[in-house]
Amino acid sequence: MIASGALDHLPSIASNELTTDYYNKLIQAIGLRRDREPFTTLFNSLAPKVQGYIIRRGVAADLAENFAIETFVKIWGQARAFDPMQGSAPAWIFTIARNTIIDAVRRERHVSELAHLVDDALGHT
Repeated sequence: MIASGALDHLPSIASNELTTDYYNKLIQAIGLRRDREPFTTLFNSLAPKVQGYIIRRGVAADLAENFAIETFVKIWGQARAFDPMQGSAPAWIFTIARNTIIDAVRRERHVSELAHLVDDALGHT
């Protein structure tokens, strides 16, 4: 489990400091070389923004931090699939964040439905 506050120490870099092309190159370096330095740059730049995006979608701050970290774990694992011809790195990253939230809601709904089925099967109402 990720410690609460893990993103609190990161500076938020102004969006105009790094260009879309630069973000694209960071993702490509991560995908091609599994390079940690570009990943660190990307994380330091966008993790606070991803967390803010998730909070604006109605997720509690403590969960939003975990979802932001989960988003970056997915970015690390899926970076080879990034295609700058399909869209920009920031758009790709925020799509992953959105899908992370959707996946969590689906998991929660599924667990809730299974719990009701078990309760019904056991005669608990």
